[in-house]
Amino acid sequence: MEKLGLVQIAASLALFVSEDNTLLMIKRRWDPYKDKLAFPGGFMESGKEDIFQTSVREFYEETGVHIEKDQISLLDIRSNPSRDPRGHVIDVGFLCVVPKPIKIVEVTDETWPVWVPIDEIVPDDLAFDHYDMLESVKSRIQKL
Repeated sequence: MEKLGLVQIAASLALFVSEDNTLLMIKRRWDPYKDKLAFPGGFMESGKEDIFQTSVREFYEETGVHIEKDQISLLDIRSNPSRDPRGHVIDVGFLCVVPKPIKIVEVTDETWPVWVPIDEIVPDDLAFDHYDMLESVKSRIQKL
């Protein structure tokens, strides 16, 4: 497995549907964490975008669903040096809450988008430290 060089910045986006308490997640096709669930996300294109743009771009690339920057809010930041086996990755989590499910229009070569009931997700289901992000999502939606 290839190690990344310097610290990398990434963004992940949780799309929560209030009507049915589901999250749009991805099932990873490749290592690390092959076949595990994750929040859609990926690495910032340095010098080309801000972290909000990274979040919506990666979400679209991995789910085919377009979200606007003004629909998302900062959720958390996870920066444990061991959170990603490829190297030190700081991940900025975002949240988007919508009332009704959104149609998934495409599947990518790297991921399978899936709707997952929020109360059925257990720690062993998730890649990276995304269970920590899930806990942040749960905490935030309880306040809505």
